[in-house]
This record gives sequence, C-alpha cells and structure tokens, in this order.
Amino acid sequence: MKDPSMRLGAPHLGGATSIKRASFFRGVNWNQLYRRGARSGAAASSSSGSARPPFVPRLASPSDVRYFDRDFVSQPPVLSEVEAAESTAAEEANAAGAFDGFDYVHPSCCRAAPAAGPKN
Repeated sequence: MKDPSMRLGAPHLGGATSIKRASFFRGVNWNQLYRRGARSGAAASSSSGSARPPFVPRLASPSDVRYFDRDFVSQPPVLSEVEAAESTAAEEANAAGAFDGFDYVHPSCCRAAPAAGPKN
C-alpha cells in the first residue's frame, strides 16, 4: 500500500489492534507471546505453549543442508546475468507507473528513478 495512512496498523485504522485482529494472525495468543518475549534466552525457548514451533531442525553447522532435498543440493549453482541492454521486471514496472507515489525508488532498479529528498 503506497499511502501509509491506509496500511494495516495505521493509527486511525486501529493501530496494532488491527494487525492482531487480521485473519493471518487468527489463533495467536498475544498475551502468551508477549510473556515469552519478556523472558530471555533459554527460559523463553524452553517454555511450553502454542508458540513453540512444530519442528525445530537440529543443525550441525550453519551450512548443514540435511533437511533440503538431495536432488536440489546436488545441482551445481548457476549464476544468471542480465545483459545491460535487457529490461528488467522492475524497470518495466516503473515504466508502467508501479512506483508512482513512492518517496524513494532505488536507482539500480529503474531507468528514471526520482531523486529522493528529505521529507519536511
């Protein structure tokens, strides 16, 4: 949503309460989640309750890929390069006006990105 005043969580739309009531978060026990976050370290992770994930992978190292499909991890990595003359999806979206109304559009993704200036 381009207009921040119309985004979920905007003060006049109910603030944080509107986010908590969104269907995506149905079933979240916000009080329990808050209590877990108020504790630190092992105490928070060892508490019981519905906030505990159903599966916690046991990794031997940060590069442990045992839970990925073997067919996927056996494939050689392929780098894809975009020719400078080719149009990217972001450039096409910008040309179609997809970023109109945004305060800032990163110059690397668009041909004629508007300059970002300080907001007053």
